[in-house]
Amino acid sequence: MKKPLIIKQLNESIIPKVRTPRDGWVRSLRNALGMKLKDLAKRLSVNDSTVSRMENREVDGTITLNSLRKLADAMDCDLVYGLVPREGNYSKLLKRQARQYVSQNWDLVNHSMMLERQQLTEKEREEIAEMRANELASNVDPVIWTC
Repeated sequence: MKKPLIIKQLNESIIPKVRTPRDGWVRSLRNALGMKLKDLAKRLSVNDSTVSRMENREVDGTITLNSLRKLADAMDCDLVYGLVPREGNYSKLLKRQARQYVSQNWDLVNHSMMLERQQLTEKEREEIAEMRANELASNVDPVIWTC
């Protein structure tokens, strides 16, 4: 599968950013559902203190995905896991990184053009930089991650 198609599919499947509840998803959902700690423990075939430790590990960020899956399954839920770009979608992330790459590498191009007395106006430079960034981003060129 081509990278631009994968990026398109990932953009279409983005789950909106949602803040994690202060008490963690498991404890918050369990309480919202009216499920007692002992009932969740019974569904998991563990003791209450094990569930309590799991909930605490979720809050402090040390729980494993496997443990979260088990907890979700015991509460008749599915665990949804993903990496959501801060920019809103993956295409914007690529474009920002491509612009950064072009910007950092522009000095080399500009210097050689100065030596050949072929300097560009600021507007021409911005247009070329934008075109190059668009090309790099749309082709998902790995060179953009070198800066």
